[in-house]
Amino acid sequence: MKPLIFATALALCAIPLAFGEYTEHQWITENPKYRARGFMPDVAPHCCNQKDHCKPLPPGAVKSLPSGDFDVRGELILRGDAGVYPSEDGEYWYCKWAGETRYRCFFHPEAGS
Repeated sequence: MKPLIFATALALCAIPLAFGEYTEHQWITENPKYRARGFMPDVAPHCCNQKDHCKPLPPGAVKSLPSGDFDVRGELILRGDAGVYPSEDGEYWYCKWAGETRYRCFFHPEAGS
């Protein structure tokens, strides 16, 4: 009986390795809306890939401006800019790749949520 329990536990631990580990920003990486447009969209991500390019922002990091735009730690993000989307989980997300000076994608809660 003990070998069966051990084998079952080992198999359950291997599931994340077999299917890939879930990331907290997976709703961004797997949605075609947030993937690159044009040549090879499955290879070239628009917002982020499975690495940690997209991070949730802590409370207080974003100020909603009267214009409807956002101040993210001193960076002005215009609501209508390319790469600015409503957040699917109701949180603020900031996507920036290493070496870039500005955001690549920004996700915000809908007004009133």
